[in-house]
Amino acid sequence: MLYLRQILVLFVSLFTVRIVLDVLGVEDYGVYTVVGGIVSFFSFLSGSMASATQRFFSFALGQKDFERLKRTFTVNLAIYISIAIIALILLDSIGLWFVNHYLKLPPDRFETAIWIYHFSVFTFVATIITTPLTSIIIAHEDMHIYAYMSILETALKLGVVIMLVYVDFEKLKLYSILLLVVSVINFICYLVICSRKYPECQFRKFYWDQTIFREVLGFTGWTLFGQITTVG
Repeated sequence: MLYLRQILVLFVSLFTVRIVLDVLGVEDYGVYTVVGGIVSFFSFLSGSMASATQRFFSFALGQKDFERLKRTFTVNLAIYISIAIIALILLDSIGLWFVNHYLKLPPDRFETAIWIYHFSVFTFVATIITTPLTSIIIAHEDMHIYAYMSILETALKLGVVIMLVYVDFEKLKLYSILLLVVSVINFICYLVICSRKYPECQFRKFYWDQTIFREVLGFTGWTLFGQITTVG
């Protein structure tokens, strides 16, 4: 199933990029790439954080310590929500200031570019808070669920491109809005699956462990540091 997922994602990505370029045009596609790229630059954070989070989930599962797993999940969820809030504040303040003062954009597309930026920020935030949910699925080795969800996300993005062709609306704004909708749907699906399938993902009671918090924060911090030095 993972091979099928990889093939579908690759095929749809190659197919949709060409259509999006044709529909938006060179200038608008460039605007989206530049503005969205500012937010996308930080996307490596979610990937490196996911590997760190998955490590702690797998460790607790390997020990069959389900109480520790519950605490680990809620601690990680709290960390991710905090990071998402901090990212939202920074990107909507310092990042927006950078876009307003230093980004060279066509004057007639500047207002649209600001809309794109805000939608991209919210999409990024949705991706961050989805990360612990995908990590717990991978830690449980339920790769078929991960594959199905990836295929669903790919199908939704294909639907976005089709709507872009036929819906009579500001194409650049529509594209950003629909990608945000896809991210939100993706998050909701993961949330429902995890809350129903895994006992540790129940949200009726909050478990906290200061020791796990320090361990997770320390390990994640060093992982992020390694990623940042690699990017640099």
